[in-house]
Amino acid sequence: PNRSSSGEYVVYINDNSPLNLARVREIVPEASRSQVGGAIAIEVGSFSEERNALEQVRYLASQGIPARVARRSLATVQSNNSTPLETVGSRFYYVIIPGNQSNLLTLANRLSQLVEGQAEILQKSSPRGAHVAVGPFGDRLEAERWNSYLRGVGIDNARVHFSR
Repeated sequence: PNRSSSGEYVVYINDNSPLNLARVREIVPEASRSQVGGAIAIEVGSFSEERNALEQVRYLASQGIPARVARRSLATVQSNNSTPLETVGSRFYYVIIPGNQSNLLTLANRLSQLVEGQAEILQKSSPRGAHVAVGPFGDRLEAERWNSYLRGVGIDNARVHFSR
């Protein structure tokens, strides 16, 4: 999908360990370390269209690799010829399932089995009380599909949340 070295949408993995870099390079040989939102991460690829970047994220998720999308900032060019990345991660949709501290682990484990590595499962206690978040998803439609799926398998209190 329309991959380019200077695309506006960058697919990255929020981990820069040599082991994960080697694993990612088995799938995408040109993956490299890059600065993403002030931290070093694994940059998988760059795309001119967001939908292509999200397609890459879904493919990586199917391989058990949780990736995210960032938007490349055009403001400053770093010395390694890449531009800094402005993470889109702070503007993602999540499917939120409320719970309480005593059942969060059980709920998170059940969700992990249902999601099968296609999204991250996060246990949280704030800002909206105890809950498990499934995501992040780059667009509302994808989050709504997951919400419908989870409700269909009996998680009736699932709902979509936009995170800034």
